[in-house]
Amino acid sequence: MTPAPITLGLDGSLADAWALMSINRIHHLPIVEEGRAVGVVAEQDLRLFAAARGRLSLKSMPVCWVMLSCDFSVPPDTPVADVAEKMESRRHTVMVVADDGGVAGVFTITDALRALRQHMAAERT
Repeated sequence: MTPAPITLGLDGSLADAWALMSINRIHHLPIVEEGRAVGVVAEQDLRLFAAARGRLSLKSMPVCWVMLSCDFSVPPDTPVADVAEKMESRRHTVMVVADDGGVAGVFTITDALRALRQHMAAERT
């Protein structure tokens, strides 16, 4: 999990999201309103939207046009297997980890693969 991830307010534009993701070299950006996660934007979705609409139009487009609604967050103490199951059932590549309504972290497929590799390495010893 990436703890304390960079976030963007719901009032941000797609250009704002693009800039934050590019500068910080991140692939997923939680979207917050009053400190609470309301969605997440994936770099891949931004790229597809930009290709279809053009980067210039990103400045005037609200981030909510591309974000995935955040009805899928999990608390920090959720076992990795449960998080992976939720991601698989929803066909999502990211899960927002929320603590008391705030964003505590982001769990991605990369994190799931890391946990799997560590588990398999531990079983070998």
